Amino acid sequence: MLFALDNISNGNWEDIRTVVCILILVTTKKGSIVRLACIPVFTAILYLQLWGSSTSASTPFQVSSEGRSLGNYLHHLNLLVLIGVDLKTDATHSLWSRLKSAVFYYAFNLRGIGTVHQTKNIPELPRYFRGKSNPKYEFILRQVTIGFWEYLVADLGLSLLRRLSDERRSRYYGAGEEWISWTDGTAAQWRLRFLATLVFWPTLKVALDIGHRFGSALLTATGMTSMSEWPPMFGSITSAYKLRNFWG
Repeated sequence: MLFALDNISNGNWEDIRTVVCILILVTTKKGSIVRLACIPVFTAILYLQLWGSSTSASTPFQVSSEGRSLGNYLHHLNLLVLIGVDLKTDATHSLWSRLKSAVFYYAFNLRGIGTVHQTKNIPELPRYFRGKSNPKYEFILRQVTIGFWEYLVADLGLSLLRRLSDERRSRYYGAGEEWISWTDGTAAQWRLRFLATLVFWPTLKVALDIGHRFGSALLTATGMTSMSEWPPMFGSITSAYKLRNFWG
């Protein structure tokens, strides 16, 4: 049994926890004992994600994935326990209405866009859309175009990172090497780290943004959401001098 659990991927655990969170949001009220029971269950899932996997976080993207797992874990507990989102208070809300709110406004919406829990300093929609005769069409076209452009950038970045051999990655960027200092690090280590950072930063940024671009285009095109519910995921570089301006 433990062997089977060990072979469930990080992403599968993420999907399981997200589905459970959605179902509990739809079917329970604030303060429910079921919600409190999720604390040890979700914590156990997080443990399996971070320490139960048979593979370690040997690449920057795996490290970022594990960081996202921790962030989503805190987000789900926040929804169910800390702020206690209650979708069953209003008896007029149908099951479909509660399910839509749980999926689109809470489970995948870390910034709480369109809810009373929306974070401050959310980036505004680009000025590009002001004065457009058909802003919805322009929004969809722009999101899809940028999404494909970001996919090409991510593919290029990943191709460059894959060119680094396992032997060199282990020698210059492997386990235990993260603690090198200015005094004991070799010139080769620092040169490789500098070049890898130049490639990794833009690659990770666009990789995180691709899903936001295509998801917003699809859901806006189908009418399930409006373009106003999809402000940019990231603020501009010029305003990102501190975290709150970088991402809400």
